[in-house]
Amino acid sequence: MEEDQVIDQNLRKAISIAFTSGYQLDREAFALLKELSKDNKIEKIMENVIVYVKNLPDKPIFLTKEIIETTIKESNQVEEEPFKFVEGVSRIFKPLSKEYPSELEILSDPTDTIRSEGNVNNFLKYFQDRFLRIRKLLLERTDVKNTVSINEALRSSSNTKVKIIGMITSIRKRGNQWIHYTGSCINHHWH
Repeated sequence: MEEDQVIDQNLRKAISIAFTSGYQLDREAFALLKELSKDNKIEKIMENVIVYVKNLPDKPIFLTKEIIETTIKESNQVEEEPFKFVEGVSRIFKPLSKEYPSELEILSDPTDTIRSEGNVNNFLKYFQDRFLRIRKLLLERTDVKNTVSINEALRSSSNTKVKIIGMITSIRKRGNQWIHYTGSCINHHWH
């Protein structure tokens, strides 16, 4: 377990060096770094990669497996046992959908029916609809089942705990208390 944490920590440091230097890693480079992270010298390897890339005439955005391999070979970073790079071994994801021709058919175009005129009423309807959709989701939760309207909450006796679902439009502080002024309440009818 400790070995995995050391490997993970080494990998994080190497990736951090690449990112802070302004470079991204492609998938194969990341896989190679993951393999190399078993070696404690991965930080030095990555520092050498950054130096190598900065000296290239065309500076890449992504660090590739080839760049890392070239840097390792040139710097002779690994003295005891050189890394063996296996050519042609990679995991290539081939989605099943690539084997079938695409059949895309547009059944309906709602553009004409959902277009807004850009007036205040459309804006209000949009937020009311969004508000009601959120209400529906919230009311499915067990901890929100017993919500009441603002009118019911105002009629309840003092020190009674009530649950209200509402949309806060402004917040003001009075003394040490936050007072929430709601624009509307989910359990209340829209006007």
